[in-house]
Amino acid sequence: VGVCLADMSGGAKKDWRDDRIDVLLERLAEAEKQLDGVREAKAAAEASWAWTGAAMRIVACVGIFFIARVAVLQGMQVLADSPFARSRRIRHQPPPADQVKDENAFVTSVAVSAVELAVVMWMVVPEDLPLFTWTSFLHGILVHVTLVEFIYYWGHRLMHHRTVYSKLHKHHHKSKTTRPLTAVRFLWLEHLLYDALFALPVVLPVLYGTGSYTLMVLWIPFFLDLPNTMGHTNFELLPEWWIRSPLYYLFYTTTYHAIHHSKTHYNYALFVPLYDIAFGTYHREYTEKDFYFAHRRARDDKKYVFLAMSPSISASLHGYYPDLFDQPQSAALSYTAWQSYVMAPFQFLIHTVPFLFLPDNFLPELLNVAINFEYDHGGSRSGGQQVAVPGIVRLLPFPGFFYFIGALRGTLNQRLREQLSYVRHYYPTVRHVGLGALNKMESLNGGGAALLPTANALGLRLVHGNTMTAAAVCRYVIRAHGTGRFPEKRALITGATSKVGRAVVLYLAQHGFDMHLVTSSAPRFEAILADARAAGAGEHIHRLEDLAEARAFKCVILGKGTDVVGLIDREEAYVATFSVPEPPGLHRCRNAETVGQLWSEPGLVQQSRIEHTLLLERGTVFACHAGTMVHAHMNWDRHEIGPVDVGSMDAVWEAGQALGFDLVPVPAAPRPAPPPEQAEQDAQEVPSEVAPSSWCGKMDISERAAVASQLVSVA
Repeated sequence: VGVCLADMSGGAKKDWRDDRIDVLLERLAEAEKQLDGVREAKAAAEASWAWTGAAMRIVACVGIFFIARVAVLQGMQVLADSPFARSRRIRHQPPPADQVKDENAFVTSVAVSAVELAVVMWMVVPEDLPLFTWTSFLHGILVHVTLVEFIYYWGHRLMHHRTVYSKLHKHHHKSKTTRPLTAVRFLWLEHLLYDALFALPVVLPVLYGTGSYTLMVLWIPFFLDLPNTMGHTNFELLPEWWIRSPLYYLFYTTTYHAIHHSKTHYNYALFVPLYDIAFGTYHREYTEKDFYFAHRRARDDKKYVFLAMSPSISASLHGYYPDLFDQPQSAALSYTAWQSYVMAPFQFLIHTVPFLFLPDNFLPELLNVAINFEYDHGGSRSGGQQVAVPGIVRLLPFPGFFYFIGALRGTLNQRLREQLSYVRHYYPTVRHVGLGALNKMESLNGGGAALLPTANALGLRLVHGNTMTAAAVCRYVIRAHGTGRFPEKRALITGATSKVGRAVVLYLAQHGFDMHLVTSSAPRFEAILADARAAGAGEHIHRLEDLAEARAFKCVILGKGTDVVGLIDREEAYVATFSVPEPPGLHRCRNAETVGQLWSEPGLVQQSRIEHTLLLERGTVFACHAGTMVHAHMNWDRHEIGPVDVGSMDAVWEAGQALGFDLVPVPAAPRPAPPPEQAEQDAQEVPSEVAPSSWCGKMDISERAAVASQLVSVA
């Protein structure tokens, strides 16, 4: 433009210069438009990036918040189930099953609170919110102690007004024996009201300009859930001097809140007893009496401990979060199953790894709490009278395949020895320890023989329970023959040279059964044959040479998984299995029965979550577990290790029956479907007692169907 303006010598040139200036100005205007578009795109990109960044921050915070809450709630439940908690128990009556089931749905409550956090962060959190400041937590504590505690105290008293209590707050007080998960057991309206109140220490500092991301994420899990669950653990965690110190006015004890659940018109405060003391609702006498009583070590009258293991990987995942997954193992896509597999990494890291690799003296009590879950089990009937056989089922965190890894056998035996030491330390009244499933595997420790020196030194008696298991197997088979499930006293058996298998073979042979053994070991077969001849039953013992003959047997007893399942008559043969785990393909056998379990009379054996973890039906126990209870109840001062004494099987069985154990009842056989022609005839014949009216009786089936269709449409 400058060059053009400098050359003004002629008219034609002047017109050319003007045209050129116009073109340049037009190009300049177009460039400015393009630049405006670039600015708009940049602004949109920055806004989109800011939105994406905010969304990512919210997602990260909500994820951490959810995991932290679940970890705190479930971790406190684990602590409440530990021996440390049992020795300081406030209320010894166990919670009812409906309470446990209701409280175990806490994951839903946590998920709702996570959604609430996401909404609050989207609405009030500025872009420049710092990650962490001490001021934010100081302001949060100040808001909680002054505003939240004051509102909660008077709101809680309002909740105990007759009208409000019966319609709203009574649901929480159904939990007389509290558990950590009782802390989140509310009806939804009350739940939302508390969420709004407890959000004040998080939201107000943010609005005031002193908040932080750490405050928003960690306040609820660690500054609310942790003390709240502590108040519901049903054991006294704080030391005896706490209640006599000034700190007690600012932070409560578990006994303090337990009194509120038993004496509902006292101790209303959330965490600060000062409000109850100031407004006259503190019950000092009961609170202090129960507090000191909880610190006395409760008398432990347990008689036995049963060391169990999970029969499958999915069951082992299920077992370490009993309060989170209090449902039986079922379909692969069930609520329980997907939760179990989601928690699989936590199970492996928290339980299996430390159990295998950490030394026993590494935080021993905490380690035992973290990696073993205990279930109170006991109480049976003898001679019509209720008999207490209290015991503990300890679940070891090993999936079954660990027992078959040679490199781990030394570690497994060492852990079993440590379990015996643990039992002696925490349960001084226990004398009998049962070995469940693969914990007594012959290739692992000689059926428990390798543990005898440790047990003798500790004054314990080991019980493999195989005598009761063998007695149960024999009686299942005898019952099946007596009820016509197979015609001849002739049976095929696998796993015949095991402890249980040998006892079953000898016992049934002595009762007239022809026993055909599937075994590859000629010396073991000869040993069993010699024992049978000594008992006068040698003619009933045979060795099956050709597996193709298996299809001819109508009674098959499976002591271990073999190819026999695919060769037998799966439609007609009666198949009894005591193998752990069950042989593959057993579900295809129409007439199969698990014979390693026993049924107990309703109410005799205290039901617990152990049935779910061990894949047991409600009201059943493993026969070896029942055998341990029999030893403890009879106070037999001997080990049950090594070969089964066939001569004592009847005595052990009778002692088990006296305690209320028996064979699992045979389910009623399904009614066979009638032939098609009979079904059509039955459909046309209407019984006289439910005969239709005369006008309907004159209709044929198609007319009746038309009338029924019209009635359905009208309805």
